[in-house]
Amino acid sequence: MTKMTETQARKLYEIAEKNMPAVAERGDLETRHSDNADFLDLSVWGTQWALEGAFNFGRGIEKKLTKAQQRSIYEIAAKNLPGVDGRGDLEERKCDDEDFFWGSVWGIQQALEDAFNLGRAAAK
Repeated sequence: MTKMTETQARKLYEIAEKNMPAVAERGDLETRHSDNADFLDLSVWGTQWALEGAFNFGRGIEKKLTKAQQRSIYEIAAKNLPGVDGRGDLEERKCDDEDFFWGSVWGIQQALEDAFNLGRAAAK
């Protein structure tokens, strides 16, 4: 994959900030080497919206994802954010124990980059 530009990285942060209140409150996705600062309380729907936004940014068009693309987004989330692994999807279940999880800033960053790259590949 082509290295991500600073402008692309900034846009991915803005997508996360818009969809993940904990990211907006923190102000960045830089590692601070502190569990209290590096793990954020996330929602499954915010994660889904952020990764779908990163995917659409990568492919250069805002469009509803196919079921296969949604599955790929879930797999990216499950790989990078262990709190999602084992759920089977990123759908809201109206149960705090299932809809909220802890995610690391480096996991969020990697998931955004993976979704962006998947979107770029889909655009080709």
